[in-house]
Amino acid sequence: MELKRQLDAGEPVFIVDLRHPLEILPDPFTLPGALHFSPEALAQRHVEIPRDRDIVLFCTCPSEATAAKTAMALHKLGIERVRPLRGGFDEWRRLAFPSMRSPTRLRPPRPSLGLSRSQHKQGLGAPILVTPLSLWLGWDSTNFRPTHVTPQSDKLES
Repeated sequence: MELKRQLDAGEPVFIVDLRHPLEILPDPFTLPGALHFSPEALAQRHVEIPRDRDIVLFCTCPSEATAAKTAMALHKLGIERVRPLRGGFDEWRRLAFPSMRSPTRLRPPRPSLGLSRSQHKQGLGAPILVTPLSLWLGWDSTNFRPTHVTPQSDKLES
């Protein structure tokens, strides 16, 4: 594999793991030096991608569909040295090439109202979550204070 040869030779390569976080959970390993991005995030941050080295994208899709689609999108954005990894992550593992533990956060973040625990206890600050869901959680998104819904009237009371 070309990428293996480049890594063994010490050539600088920008490697991107495009796998969904749920794919990483059961197998938390990736290619050496790979960074994890969603295809959308990578395209949004294309100006940060180095232009002085090969860019190798990989996924676990059949025929590297996500990597190929993302490579085409980046090429349209002016990144010339971009390509999908032939065989993707599954082929890399099948060939028993080296891998490393993924630096990706493996647990989904816990829901938060945007307040620290001490702020919440003291009643300080306004929550970040100000959607209709905030009413379900007991917050009045207009006045940023705890609320209660009375079953008789279905009206908000402070």
